[in-house]
Amino acid sequence: MLFITGAISPVIEYLQLTNGLADVGGGVYIDTAAVTLRYNRIYNNRAENWGGGIGVLNSSANILSNRIYANTTGENGFGGGMRLINSPARLQSNVIANNRAFQGGGVALGNAGHDVGAQLIDNDIEDNTAFDRYVNGLTYDGSGGGIHIGGWSADVLQDNRIRRNTARRGGRASQKSR
Repeated sequence: MLFITGAISPVIEYLQLTNGLADVGGGVYIDTAAVTLRYNRIYNNRAENWGGGIGVLNSSANILSNRIYANTTGENGFGGGMRLINSPARLQSNVIANNRAFQGGGVALGNAGHDVGAQLIDNDIEDNTAFDRYVNGLTYDGSGGGIHIGGWSADVLQDNRIRRNTARRGGRASQKSR
């Protein structure tokens, strides 16, 4: 697992980040940093809570031209491929595929109270799954197979290909209302 924090601006390129296990950010965890991640393969990672492949918190990261696939979260998790919380990050030209989470199989956005949300531009978000949870005989529906939007900011989705994602609620995208 790669952990990046603080007032730094590193560029991380051409790595394979695989088989990580953490509570948050199974492959990469970014906290309060202006990181550029590009041309990496981030796969087969697991986060129990959120961000199976990548977890981003309070950061203006640039996540460009990566392959983010086959990552997962625990049974209550958000963002199998990636989870952004309060982060005006830019995600562009990534392939986000075959990831699994309870909410946001591919990507989960949770930007609250910011004037500027995340920008998702020209990404392929495909074949991700938001799975259901079963607790004491009750079923809790997974939501947002491709993308789950749960914040109040102005997130921008532009020219993405969101296809073949699966969820009981919102196979392509789901949005939490106020």
